[in-house]
Amino acid sequence: MKRKMPSKIPNTKKGNGRKGHEAAYETDDKPPCQTILLFVDAIDEDSVRLLLDTRSFTVPLALLPDGVGEGQWVRLAVTAAPAPPDRTTVRRQSLGHDDPGGNIKL
Repeated sequence: MKRKMPSKIPNTKKGNGRKGHEAAYETDDKPPCQTILLFVDAIDEDSVRLLLDTRSFTVPLALLPDGVGEGQWVRLAVTAAPAPPDRTTVRRQSLGHDDPGGNIKL
C-alpha cells in the first residue's frame, strides 16, 4: 500500500507522539523548520539508505513511517530543539539526601 506524502508536515506543540517529547515548545513561537526531500534507495534489516542529491547516508529503519519502501520519497523536517533537562544534578541530590553518612556497612 502506497502512502501519499503530505505537501507540508504540520508543526505541532505536542511533538511527534513519542514518550518524553510532549510539549517540546511551551510557547506559540515556533523555531524555523528546514524541510528536505530524500529518496529511499535501499532498506536492509534495520537500516535505510537515503539519498540527498548525490550524497547517501544510512539511518535506522525505525525513523521511517510505516509503509515507506524502496523507491519512494520521504520528507524530512528538522528544527532546532532545546537541550534535554540535566537529570544528573537531581540524581546527585536524591542520593545525597538518602545517605545517612558514616562508614559503609558491609
